[in-house]
Amino acid sequence: MSGVGRAEAWLRAVVVCGLVASVACGGGDSGDDGVESVDSMPPGPVPSVNQGGVQDFGAFRAIVEAGGLPGPETLDSVGFFAEHHVTLPSPDCGEDLCVHGLMGSWVNFFDGSRCDTVMIGVNTAVDPGEVERPPMHLVVLLETSAALGDDTLALALEGLYRMRQELTEEDRVTLIRFDTTARVLIEGVAAGDDQLTSWLDNMRAGGDTNLYDGLRLAYERAEALDDGQRQRRVMLISGSAPDTGIASRERLVEMSAAYNAAGTGLTIVGVSAGADVPLLEALAEAGGGQVYFPEDRIAIAEVFVEEVNTALTPVAEEVQIAFSGEGYQVQALYGARNARFESPERLTLDIASLYVAHRNSADDDDQGRRGGGGFMLLKLDAADAPADFDPESVGEVTLEYRVPGQEQRIAQTVTVQTPYSPDDAHEDAYFESDGVEKAFVTLNVFVGFLGAAERSADGDLGAALAILERLEGALTAWLVANPDGDLEDDLRVLKGFKANLLQAGANPSPNTATAWDPWYED
Repeated sequence: MSGVGRAEAWLRAVVVCGLVASVACGGGDSGDDGVESVDSMPPGPVPSVNQGGVQDFGAFRAIVEAGGLPGPETLDSVGFFAEHHVTLPSPDCGEDLCVHGLMGSWVNFFDGSRCDTVMIGVNTAVDPGEVERPPMHLVVLLETSAALGDDTLALALEGLYRMRQELTEEDRVTLIRFDTTARVLIEGVAAGDDQLTSWLDNMRAGGDTNLYDGLRLAYERAEALDDGQRQRRVMLISGSAPDTGIASRERLVEMSAAYNAAGTGLTIVGVSAGADVPLLEALAEAGGGQVYFPEDRIAIAEVFVEEVNTALTPVAEEVQIAFSGEGYQVQALYGARNARFESPERLTLDIASLYVAHRNSADDDDQGRRGGGGFMLLKLDAADAPADFDPESVGEVTLEYRVPGQEQRIAQTVTVQTPYSPDDAHEDAYFESDGVEKAFVTLNVFVGFLGAAERSADGDLGAALAILERLEGALTAWLVANPDGDLEDDLRVLKGFKANLLQAGANPSPNTATAWDPWYED
C-alpha cells in the first residue's frame, strides 16, 4: 500500500469482525486450481459475531453506484468482511463463544503466488433473536444542518421511525438536534411519546455543522439522566463534515473516548456521501461502537432495525485473541486495529466488544448483507524451528474475553494444524472447509478493491482498471463453480467500479495487469 512500510502494513485493515482469520504466506510456486476439500461439520444456521468499532461497506458501495471513484478511506476491511457470512464448525465448546482454527492453501488472484492459510473463527451458540437486551436510554443526536439537506434528513428520519418500533416500553429516548448550535428537544420519554413524534414530523434542515457541541451535549445528558437501570447509548446521525465550533478530530475523538470509557456507548450512522468517513470511523473505534453508511432505503431498514438492534448488546467485552506460531513467524497482519507483536512468532489482538451478527447464513440477506461475519489475515513465513518441532503444527490460537456484566473471564485454546510442512511446495489447492475457501476469496476481493481505490486516488486510473480486470476474471471463474450471493454482489460492485473508471478515461496498464503483487507492496 502506497507509502506504508511492511511493518506498518501489518496494522492495515481487514477483520476480526466475524471473527474469521486467515494466516497466509505469499510467494512460492503456484499450483493448479484444483481444490482438495476436507469435510468439516455440516453447515447450519449458526451466527458469527461482529466486532465493535467497525465501519460498514456502504460508503464505498454508494459512491460506486452514484458513478464515482471511491477512495481507500471509504473501504474498511472490518465492515467489508462483515458482509460475508462464512460457515464455521458447530459452536459446541460449551461456552457462549467458540474459537476454531481451520487450514487452507491456494494461490492469490493477482500474481499467482502461493498462500498457506489458517482460518481462525469465532462463532456463537447464542440465537440473536433470543438475546435479552437490558432497558436502554438512547440519546439520538441528529444533524439538521443545511449541508445535510431536507432529502437526506428525511431518509434519516425514516430510519428513526423504523427504529422506534423496535424499542420496548422500558426504553427511554432523548432527542437532540445539532446544526450551528446544539439543543435538547425532548428527553427521557418513551419511544411512542406523541411529543417525540411531533418533533420528528416537523424537522427541517438549516445552519452549519457543530458536531463537537452536539456530541458533548448528548454525552452530558446521557450521564445526567442515568438512573442505574438502563444502559446508556448515544446514536449520532450525521451526513456532513464539521464546519463550525471545535472541528479538531483529535479533540472530538478524545472527548468521545472518555465518555465511552465511563459507560456511555456510541452508534454512528452516516447518511450521505458528504459524511466525514475517517472521523466517524475514528469515533466508533475509540468507543467500541458501530458506524454504518446506509446507501438507500433498504439499507436504512437494515441498519436501524436489524443491525443496530443486535449491536446494542455485546456478548463479550475486553476480548483478546493471541496467535503463537510453531515453525512459522508472522510476516504481516490484516484484520485488527489493536495488535501487539511480542515477537515475530507471537501477537495479541485487543478487541473492545463482540456482538451477535444477525445473519446466520449466506442466504440470510432479506434485509441486506450487513451482520454476516468476517475474517482476519496473518501472513506467515517459515521460521527457525526447535528440534522437537511438529512439521504439521502451525501454532495455537487463544481466545479470552469477559462476560458482560460480570468479572468472569473465559479462555479457550485451539491448535492449528496442516498436512504440510512449512517448506513443502505442494501443488494441490487445499481447504479444510468451504468457509476457509470463501474467506480466502473474500480477502482477494478486498485487496483488489483497496489496490484499485489507492491507485485511482493517486490518479493512475489505468493501474486501477487493470487490477479490477484481473480480479474480475478470477472471481467470475470461481463463482461458476461456487455460487455465493455475497461474492456475486461484490462482482456487481466491481463491474460498477470498472465502468466508472472507463467513464473517467482509464486505459489498462499492462505492467500492473501482469505483475501486481498485493501482499508485498510497500
